[in-house]
Amino acid sequence: QMPAAVSTPSRLRLAVPADATVYLAGQRMTQTGEQRSYRLPELPAGQSFDYPVVVQVVREGRPVSARFNAQVSAGVTKEITIAEQSGQLVVRRSGAGELLAQAR
Repeated sequence: QMPAAVSTPSRLRLAVPADATVYLAGQRMTQTGEQRSYRLPELPAGQSFDYPVVVQVVREGRPVSARFNAQVSAGVTKEITIAEQSGQLVVRRSGAGELLAQAR
């Protein structure tokens, strides 16, 4: 009988415009401010999961959104910055290039 894999919590830390609305896996999150931290459901050790994230701001009456998947591994804190640039939201992942999220 093999012991069950230990599950460990993961966190997602987002740096976003202060007035942004964040949706995580389709659910609207209630935190406000520029730094947001979410504890995610526990994953089995060694596993990772893609969480769909939507960050939305309203500029000049129009919604501007960034949509991306945050790949989170068990027990790891993932940090992602979503910055405004030329009227768009740009996703910057640590150690990766920029992804331009077009206004929708």
